[in-house]
Amino acid sequence: MLLNTEAFRVALFVTVLMLLTGCPAEQPAEDDDDSVAEVPPELATALQGALEEMLDEAPATGLTAAIEFADGAVWRGAAGFTHPEGVDGRREIASEDLFNIASITKSFMAGLILSLVEENLVALEDTFETWVPQGHARGGDITVRQLLIHTAGVPEYIATAGFQGNYGGTWTDQELLALVSDLDLVNEPGATVAYSNSHFIMLALVAEAATGIAWRDELAERVLLILSLVEENLVALEDTFE
Repeated sequence: MLLNTEAFRVALFVTVLMLLTGCPAEQPAEDDDDSVAEVPPELATALQGALEEMLDEAPATGLTAAIEFADGAVWRGAAGFTHPEGVDGRREIASEDLFNIASITKSFMAGLILSLVEENLVALEDTFETWVPQGHARGGDITVRQLLIHTAGVPEYIATAGFQGNYGGTWTDQELLALVSDLDLVNEPGATVAYSNSHFIMLALVAEAATGIAWRDELAERVLLILSLVEENLVALEDTFE
């Protein structure tokens, strides 16, 4: 059985979607067999080949991936190197290597916001101004939906001189938003996609205003604990949000 790159991407997408929605994989029937399920060698070879094809297309020096199947079998793969050629410490990347969780947290925050929408606590067409008055100069023109899909046009706070001058400092969400609150938008709200970490800082503030609870606590209750990510040490409550 051969899987092309697109099939591999679909497999990864389904796996991630199940994680984000909390849908459990079908469990194998219980029996007296204590043997550990294994991924068929031909499938493992096909998945590894697909991962290497993805590396050829990706702007990265290395990739790792893992898929857990319904019968408990787990495939892990790695391709490429940890650093660009010529950089000290460069080595072949391993499937056990750990990575900064970084913007994967955006999926968690999006899940939190959508759970609030489902409970009619927040509406996708609510403006940012509705929840955070005077939080941004154009807050009355920017909607929750636009923040979620990166079409709000708010500049990247990471690129500001203020943040770059204290990159390793400790910032509150309000302080990060203040860095861009009076800057011109990079596009009119809804006009085009322009990825910005500032959008999800604003969503965190919306979540806090809508619930009256710190977003970290609300995220833990609505997403991390439900998916057992905290108990399995996949995410720590002290992890930073990006």
